[in-house]
Amino acid sequence: MGTRLFTYLIFATGLVIYYLLPILAGVFTDTYSFTPRQVGFLLSADMTANTLSAFSARYWIHRCYWRRVLLFGVVLTVIPNLLCALADGYWGFLSLRCLAGLGVGMTTAFMYATIAASENPDREFACAMAMQVFIGALFLQGAPYLLNARGEGALFIAMALVATLPLLYYRAVPRCNPLTTAQRAGAEAPAPGAGAERALLFGLLAVGVFFASMNSIWSFMERIGDAEGFATEFIATALAVSLLFSFAGALLPAWLAGKVKRIAMIFAGYLLLFIAIFAIGRQPAPGTYLAALCVYNFFYSFVIPFQNGWIASLDESGRSIVLLPVLQGVGIALGPALAGMVIVAEQYAAVTYLSMALLMCSLALFSLVHNQRSGTSS
Repeated sequence: MGTRLFTYLIFATGLVIYYLLPILAGVFTDTYSFTPRQVGFLLSADMTANTLSAFSARYWIHRCYWRRVLLFGVVLTVIPNLLCALADGYWGFLSLRCLAGLGVGMTTAFMYATIAASENPDREFACAMAMQVFIGALFLQGAPYLLNARGEGALFIAMALVATLPLLYYRAVPRCNPLTTAQRAGAEAPAPGAGAERALLFGLLAVGVFFASMNSIWSFMERIGDAEGFATEFIATALAVSLLFSFAGALLPAWLAGKVKRIAMIFAGYLLLFIAIFAIGRQPAPGTYLAALCVYNFFYSFVIPFQNGWIASLDESGRSIVLLPVLQGVGIALGPALAGMVIVAEQYAAVTYLSMALLMCSLALFSLVHNQRSGTSS
C-alpha cells in the first residue's frame, strides 16, 4: 500500500502544474504582460523538459538506485519553483520552468515503471489519476486566494511544497525497477512481433496527439472565458467544479477495468470530448461553458487510464513503458505552443478547431492500434 501511495503521489504532484495552466496563463498575461506566444512557450516549458528527462530514463532506469535518484529529482523540482517566486522576466521564468520539468520527469518515470509491473495497470492508473485530480482541484480552487492574499510568488512556493509529498513514503520506494527484478528472476519477456511493435508505436503516437489536443485548449480555458466576458470569479469556480467531474471520470475506469473493451471506452470518450470542445468554441452562455467544461474534464480523465493500461499491456518487455510519459509530455508541451501560434488578436475560436482536429487524429491512430492487435491475434 505504501508503494501504491508513493506512485499515486508522484503522478499527482508531478503533474499538478497541468491543472494550474489556466491560472498561470492569466498571471503571465495580466501581471507580466507577456505576449500570447511567450505565454504558450512558458506553459510548455515544464513538459518539454519533463519529456527530455523521461526519455533519458529509458537508458538509466534499469541500472540506478531509485531512492538516491528520487531525492535528486525532488530537489531539482523544489528549488526552481522557489526561485520562480523571485523571477520577473521571460527568460528567467523559462529557464526555471525547464529545470523544474527536468526534476519532475525523473520522478515520474519511476511511477510508470512501477505501475506497469502491477497486475491491473488500468486500475492503478485510474486511482493515480483520481488522486492527481483531487490535488489539482484543491490547487485550482485555492490559487485565486493565494494570488489575492500573497501574490504570484505564493503560488510557486506552494508548488514547491507539494512536490515534497512523495517523500512521505520514501521507505516504500522500490530500490530498483520491479520489471528488471522479475526478468532477472527468470520471467524473461518474449520478444515482440512486428505487429506488436507497430501497435505500440501507433499507441504512443496516439497518446501524444491526444495530450496536445487536450492541453491546447485547457491552457487557454481561462482566457476563453475572459474573452466571452465572464467574471473572473465565475471562471475560477467553473474550472474548480469541472475538476469534481474529472475526479469522477478518473474513478470510473477503476471499476470498469477488465470488464469492457478499451477501444470502445476510448471511442465513446473521444466523441463526447469532441462535442464539449465544439460547444466551448461556439460563444457559449455561462451555463453552456460550465456544462461543457464538466463534460470535457470528466472524459479527459476517463480515457487516460484506458490509454495507459493499453500501452502497458503492449510493452511486454517493460523497457518502453517509460516512453509513455515522454509522448504525454510532448503532447502537453506542444499543445500550448501550437495554440499560442494560432491565436490572432485575442480570438480563441481557432484553438477549439485545433483541439478537435488533433483529437480526431488521435482516434485514428488508436484505431490502427486496434487493427494491428486484431491482426496479430488472428
